[in-house]
Formats: sequence, C-alpha cells, structure tokens
Amino acid sequence: MDKTTKPIRRRWNIFLLIGAFYWIILILTSLFVCSLSYEQKKSEILADVNIRLTQVGNAYQNLTEQFWESYLPIFENKTTSYLLLRDYFAVPDDDGLTPVELHDISNVLAQIVVRDDRIQWIAAYSPVRKVNYIYYAASQTGTGVGIMEALPDDFPYMEQMQQKNNLMEIYGEIESERSQLRNTIAVAGGTPALTKGVLLFGYGISQIQQFAEENLPLESLQFEIISNEGRLLYNSGEEHIELPEEIFQAGSGVFQTDTGKWYAMVDPFTTRGGTVYYTIDWKELFLKSNASTPQLLTAILQLSALSILVLCLVMRTIQREARRIRDGLDALGQNQLDYRIGGNFYQAAFADIAHSINKMAESLKENIDKAYYYQLKHKEAEMQELQAKFNPHFLYNSLDVFRARCYENGDDETAELIAQTASVFRGFIGAQTFIPLQQELAFSQRYLAIYRARHNDAMQILYDIDKEVLQYGIIRNVLQPLIENYFAHGFDPSRQDNILQFRGYIRDEDTYVLTVEDNGFGMEEDALQALNAHLQEPIATEQESYGLKNLHQRIQLYYGPKCGLVIRKNPTGGLIAELCVLRKKPEENAE
Repeated sequence: MDKTTKPIRRRWNIFLLIGAFYWIILILTSLFVCSLSYEQKKSEILADVNIRLTQVGNAYQNLTEQFWESYLPIFENKTTSYLLLRDYFAVPDDDGLTPVELHDISNVLAQIVVRDDRIQWIAAYSPVRKVNYIYYAASQTGTGVGIMEALPDDFPYMEQMQQKNNLMEIYGEIESERSQLRNTIAVAGGTPALTKGVLLFGYGISQIQQFAEENLPLESLQFEIISNEGRLLYNSGEEHIELPEEIFQAGSGVFQTDTGKWYAMVDPFTTRGGTVYYTIDWKELFLKSNASTPQLLTAILQLSALSILVLCLVMRTIQREARRIRDGLDALGQNQLDYRIGGNFYQAAFADIAHSINKMAESLKENIDKAYYYQLKHKEAEMQELQAKFNPHFLYNSLDVFRARCYENGDDETAELIAQTASVFRGFIGAQTFIPLQQELAFSQRYLAIYRARHNDAMQILYDIDKEVLQYGIIRNVLQPLIENYFAHGFDPSRQDNILQFRGYIRDEDTYVLTVEDNGFGMEEDALQALNAHLQEPIATEQESYGLKNLHQRIQLYYGPKCGLVIRKNPTGGLIAELCVLRKKPEENAE
C-alpha cells in the first residue's frame, strides 16, 4: 500500500500547495486593495468633517471674542450710559424702574446690541434690586423695536448669575418656552468698579448650527462645545458624549462608552471660552469608509472565478475518491472495525488503497478480538496466582501473633484473639474478588484488633471517609498489606501516641483515593523514591510475591495502569500510603 499511495499523495500535495499559494496571494491582494480603499475613503470623510470642525470652532471663537468688544466700551468712559448702569447696579430699589429710567436703560442696552447683531437679548441682574430686567433685541420682538421686560424669578440662568465668580462665564443653550431664549449661548460679564451685578448676553448660534447640523455626511456626526469648567454649552446631537482625558491629550482617537464605540476629534485651537469637538459612531464611519469594498471584492472574485473553476474540474474526481478513502480511515480511527470502503474507483491506485485498508481492518479486528480474550484469561490467572501467594504469608504472621500472645498472657483473652483471627481468615478465602468498601474497612478493623492487643493499645486508629466514597466497592484485601507494612517498619513500641489514620475522598470523575497515614519512623527521600520505583517493576522472586509490590500490581491488573499504589512522606511525620482506584459500585461490577 505504501508504494501505491506515494505517487498519489505526492500529486495531491502538489495540488494542495498550488491551491494554498493561490488563495494566500488572492487574500493578501484583496486585503491590500481593500485597505487602500478604506483608508482613502476614510481620509476623504474625515477631511470634510474636519473642515466643519474648524468652521464651528471659528464661529464659536468669534462669538466669545466679540463679547468684550461689545461689553467693555460702556465701562471705559464716565458717559451717561456708564452713570445709568452704575445707578442700576449700585442703587437699591424695591419698586422697579420708572418709565423714564426704563427707557434710558433700554437705550443703553440697545447701543450694545448695535455693535453685534448676533446678540438676541441682554439680561441685567443686580443683587441689590428687587426687580431686574431683560432686553430683547428688535430682531427678536417681531415689531422692529427692542423691548425691556422685568426679569422673571424663573429665568433659566438666574442661579448661574447669582453664583457667578469669574470675570467672564459662558452658559450653554437651554430649552425654554420663550422662543427668544432658545438657540442661544449666554455669556456673562461683571460690572467693573460698580458692584457684583451681571450683564448676561444671549448670542444667537444660527451660524454654528449651520456648520454643525446641515447636510451632514454621517448621521451619527455631532459637534459639541464645552466650557473650561466642563459645562455643556452646545450639542448638535441628541445626547452628550463625554470624551476621556486621553482623547483630549491626543487630539483624536477611538474610545468606548456604554452606548458604543466612537471616533472623536478635538479642535486644536482651543479658546479660553471652551473646547470644540465632534464624535462619530465608529461602526458608521467604518461602514462608510468601506462603501467601495463590496465592489472591489466582487471584481477580484470574478477575476479569480475562472481559474478556480478550472482547478475544481481537474481535482473533482480525485477529491471525490480521496474523500471516500478518508471517510473510511476516519471510521476505522473511531474503532468502527466492521466498516469497509465500498464502491468503484476510477483511479486504480485508489482501488488498491481501499482494498488494502479493508484487508487491514479485517485483520486488525481479528487480532484485537484474540488479544482481548487472551488478556482477560491472563489477568484472571495472575489474580488467582497472586491471591494464592498472598494467603500463606498472612497465615505465618497470624500464627506468630497467637504464639506471642499466649506466651505473654496465658489468659482467656486469647480466645477473643482467636475469634478475630478466624474472621480474618474467612475474609481471605471469600469467593468474591470485588466487595463493598465498607466490608473492606470492617475487615481492617478486625485485623487491627489483633495488633492492638499485641502492643497493649499503644496506638490510636482514626477513620475519615467521605460519605460519597462509601457507595463504591474495591478488590478484596487491599488494606491488610498496608497495615502490616506499618507495624513492620513504622510502628514505634516505645511511644504511646502512635496514630494510624484511614482517609477516603473523591479525586476526579473516574477515581477515588484511599490513604493510610501514620506518624511513625518514615523514610529518607532517596529511599522513598527507590521504593516507588521498585513498585513499578514486575515481580521477579518468590519473596516479592506478597506485600506492597503485590498490592500495587493487583490494583493495576484489576483497574488498569491509571490506578495503583504510591508511598509519600507525611508532612506531620511518618508515611502516607495512597491507593488510587476506579469509582465502581458493587452492583455495576457484578454486571
């Protein structure tokens, strides 16, 4: 099969390399062309928007700078206008202005409006007056004549005027029932050398609105103006989008908010009156910038369609038959050994490969069936042999205990020991190999009773078994070798605080762990490593046919290589013998 598949595999690999190289070149070319188109379109859109930003910034800058040109002249000379304003702001008054005074103040404010036709109203506020006034420019009254009215207590800017601290403060546009107050930005100035009064100018923002709101290239584009104190002065959109500090520092960039991802640009010519910037929904900017991408991709795909079609026609027959071979191999890889590759092949080499694979699957299934049968028989024989070697060894130890006990005491208590020993023997010769864990723990208690009697109860036996572990089973006589090993190598008869503790807990979804922990003599690290390595070696002599190596290999024979015995140091002194076994219930094992 190898000689047959090599030429076909070589030709197949060449086709794959050619196709992969072609697609890589096509993809890279497409990405490069689309990237160029995207950057060019994006630059065009942003260039247009940046022009608008400059126009909005210039309009706002002119508005704030013109304020002083309109405001200061009335305070520069001791003219009649100055004297009228001085009396208005400095002289307390509870009844309001007389008609003459009202006419004179109206003329003073009208002179200010003449200097800048963008001023739509002027509010004059003095904290010493009970009645303050607002002047509406002639362009706002509809009569061609300016009107002076009392300033209502609910005037939208009343709180700002009362709390004004700086020489000049700017307040944002507001929603008001009065049409004269809408679409304006309010700029407040003090009254030099007079008192703490305020002259508040309402500037129309029609020019700013024209640049910021008409014929927008993007629906999500909005311009905003904020004061140096962070107040929102103007927003051409529906909601205020606050920029992070890093955008102000960088001048532009992309940032994320709760409402989405945005691109922002800040007007670099920031005035002392505030900052102008715009924001664009990043998704809309991305889509607009990629407006030409579909057409470009369509053209590229059309150019490549002919070559792809030719390649597909050449490879169609080979791919179809190669797919049948591959599906057959996938089925065999999933252990479906009864699967056979059928049908006719136009390629002779593929027919030979399919025939060889079918023969291989048939032979493999036959060999696996035989190996499984022999493995089961082999395990059964090994378990029987290990058990046969195990029982006599325990008998010798038990007889030694009986002899020592009778020699030392010579009393009736020996009868109880003999009874315990009889129970232990019955546990050894039981018919079942796999028993409930509770039964194995009960056997360990009877076995320990013999040792405790021998050593005058100079030890404490503890059990800490998770409740979930008790529902599982285990192979017979796994704890006895560990108990015997402890008394042979770890028990200190000169101490009265010897402790032997049994623990049980779930390790993972497949296994649980039993540990036998003592506080005995322990072992050096080198000797401990050598012991664990020795457990992995096959039993070579009669002397090794019992004990810890016997136990480790019994567990691996029954449960598989994932399980077994490991000896490690106990952090509190002594050793920990750790048994890892599969989570099998007695009734499941019987099935």
